[in-house]
Amino acid sequence: MMQVTNTAKISQEVMDLVAKLAPLTTLDKSTGIATVEEGTYVKLLPEGLTQEMCEQVQDHTKNMVAAALHTLGTVSIPAFKSNKDLTDTYLSVPMIKKDSIEVKMNRVSMVPGKDADGKDITRESFGTTSVKIDTYGVGKRGDLKKIKEMMAEEATKALGK
Repeated sequence: MMQVTNTAKISQEVMDLVAKLAPLTTLDKSTGIATVEEGTYVKLLPEGLTQEMCEQVQDHTKNMVAAALHTLGTVSIPAFKSNKDLTDTYLSVPMIKKDSIEVKMNRVSMVPGKDADGKDITRESFGTTSVKIDTYGVGKRGDLKKIKEMMAEEATKALGK
């Protein structure tokens, strides 16, 4: 396994996880698929944080996303009806730190479909929605940004001309 050497900028917490995760990772060199065994994420949780706690957070997030979309739709439909110029509505629900739930509703969108003969068509669809959970630390910033840049540099050194 190639050892990446330029790790000074990355937080110690991430490097500690790398040291634990790397030996548990297997790469099939013919398919390019890397795997870890079931339960690895839970095994590497910080001390004091249990799988049950994480499941509660996941359930709460799932429920909050559904509630946010329902809430936005409930206030949006009457607003669309009374304001013909309103094309879309948006709600951002702050979570913890800089994370957020973001939901959007469009008055009308053109969506692909099929006609009675099975031919591809585009049709109007009212009240189309989109949902996103913005996990700030997973964006192109912080340690993730540093690691992406470092991997590109290392790959260029190893594979480029």
